Amino acid sequence: MRSALLIFVLLSSIAAIGQSKLTGVRVSAEYLTDSKQYQITERLYFDTLVADKYLTIKRLLLEEGGGPDKGETPDISTNARIENTTVKQNLVEIQLKVLSKQEGNWLEVKYVISEAPAITNIPLFFTELSAASSDEQFFQFSLNLPAHQSYYFHFPSGPVAERPGLDGQKQLSFTMPALPSVVRLELMEEDRTAAQLTTLIDIAVALIFGIIAVLIWAYRKKLIYG
Repeated sequence: MRSALLIFVLLSSIAAIGQSKLTGVRVSAEYLTDSKQYQITERLYFDTLVADKYLTIKRLLLEEGGGPDKGETPDISTNARIENTTVKQNLVEIQLKVLSKQEGNWLEVKYVISEAPAITNIPLFFTELSAASSDEQFFQFSLNLPAHQSYYFHFPSGPVAERPGLDGQKQLSFTMPALPSVVRLELMEEDRTAAQLTTLIDIAVALIFGIIAVLIWAYRKKLIYG
């Protein structure tokens, strides 16, 4: 009887959260130059209170191409109790129970990407819950970098806002109407924008000289043959 009651409570909790929707995701990250680490904090917001509820979150398991994982499940800290962790192919699935003392409608997950290469994939946690809206502000990403650090976002691609941060840093941010499964970022010694501009200028100059050469050749041919 007691076991049946516990199963009923568990199923009720899962059903309750199953009726919830995801209202937004906020990710804040900081890059530590000395240790080459990304410190990630991800918050998933729901349209109902999630205290004492069961949740399942998922994340890509990336071992190559700038991925943070080395054949291991991610080491995370959260405001929930981890009940079970499973790996299915390249997907990590974590069952959680949000602590009863949790106030609010959000789940927070923190983790670190160590020994990050120049091009790094930052995998993000997601759920199977449907989104409450497709507002442009649904997903918000911010990253603190040293002020002198050049960068390039391979994915998602789009406008990135940049503003001065604290302690000699700068803060990058962008928004999207949906939660991506990964953010792919490259840190560079040279400013890619400046490099691309230089390349365009070189091409333009080469085209101009090429056109001039063709015109001179055509003019000389006209003078010779009338």
